Amino acid sequence: MKKSFKLFKFGYKLLIVYLIYCLIFAYLPYIKGKEISSESKTTIQTKLESPVDGNLKVKYIDEGEEALQTRLAVIKKAESTLDMSTYLIKNDESSDLIIGGLLDAADRGVKVRMVVDAKMNGMSRTYKYKLSHHPNIELKYYNPFHLLKPWKWNATLHDKYLKADNKYLLIGGRNIGNQYYKPGRHYTQDMEVLIYDELGNSQLMVDIDAFILLMHESKDTVAKKQTNWRIENDDFEQKFRFYDHNYALLNPETMIEVEDIKIFHNDINTMMKEPKIGYLYQLVANGAQESVTVQTPYATPTKVILDSFKSLNDNHIKVNYLTNSESSSPNYPAFSNYLSNRRQFLRTGMNIYEFQSDGDTSLHTKLMVVDDDINIVGSFNLDNRSLYLNTETVVYVKGKEATTSLNQKVNKKKNMSLLVGPDNNYVQNELVEEGDVSLVKKVLMFVVGVVSKVFEPLI
Repeated sequence: MKKSFKLFKFGYKLLIVYLIYCLIFAYLPYIKGKEISSESKTTIQTKLESPVDGNLKVKYIDEGEEALQTRLAVIKKAESTLDMSTYLIKNDESSDLIIGGLLDAADRGVKVRMVVDAKMNGMSRTYKYKLSHHPNIELKYYNPFHLLKPWKWNATLHDKYLKADNKYLLIGGRNIGNQYYKPGRHYTQDMEVLIYDELGNSQLMVDIDAFILLMHESKDTVAKKQTNWRIENDDFEQKFRFYDHNYALLNPETMIEVEDIKIFHNDINTMMKEPKIGYLYQLVANGAQESVTVQTPYATPTKVILDSFKSLNDNHIKVNYLTNSESSSPNYPAFSNYLSNRRQFLRTGMNIYEFQSDGDTSLHTKLMVVDDDINIVGSFNLDNRSLYLNTETVVYVKGKEATTSLNQKVNKKKNMSLLVGPDNNYVQNELVEEGDVSLVKKVLMFVVGVVSKVFEPLI
């Protein structure tokens, strides 16, 4: 008995030491954000000012069903290469179709490369087994969990793109699953941009290829075959093959030619990253003449973010900020942190619009629109994780017609939102009903909001 007690006491002390070790190396290094280097600033500025990439066309996709059909059509059109990256894959009908599409493409001889976050990908063992054992598919995982390396735990792959040959690139913030494609309970609305390169030789395609290669060859990205799993009665490929593919969604005649388009990404290391996309947002916003519109599902009151908005307001630039409301947001840690700090955002002089629903629909879109001719769409949230921790990818688009098309979609959601007044309460609008928030959700948001202040650097 005495020996057992000593072992227990030793184990308890060891656990305490380990928890302190985790706190020191998983949290403390991230308390203060990293400054962007002058070299990185110059690289981003030079790229923005480099010769334009002409003859490219775009189409913005916000509705889930169209997004699913477009994704499946792009996969079906692939002839030689197919590249996909995503943060999360649910195990449901929509995912079955997309996984089936990747397997079908590989069966046709298409070389498929796929990279997902190692910790949060959500894929079933069946998906992993089928993908990892196909000779034409390279499946890799970014930043696998290591028990003794807590300084790497916070780095997450957050890029979402699909590229077929050098003709089509679909990029945005949408994950994979029914929740993101099929309206219903817990439906998540997002925004993606489909880019078409008829000749397949644009600098954009060169740049995304370079980024994909960088990710796949990184020491932090590993391949691992799923083993010890028996596959029974899966019919993913058949589901995809018998799907009624809507190729009309890829018709270039329905797309908009743009003046310029460029791709930008964060670093892919697994420690604190330079806020490269954050700097891109700041640089492009500072060039505004009249207005800046930002849409993000949530935001953290980081000093650099608040100072940027305040500077725009001081220069008489109208700032519109569109996000979720307490009624619509399903993300307690991130949104509660924003909600408890909302007054700080209001003090910058921005107009805050919060999307109203009864919890059946939420916004997941990440974008910025500057004046009437520039927009940025991608996976970048206005929070600390996207600034310093996550891999992120966005596209910069210049063109009035394209920006008008995007603005129309943004305004649809804005018209379903309520303006937050200077007193931190909603300005009543007879056309928009405030979403219901249960007492339980209000209490949880408050409690989580208090706790989230401590962990704000990681949110």
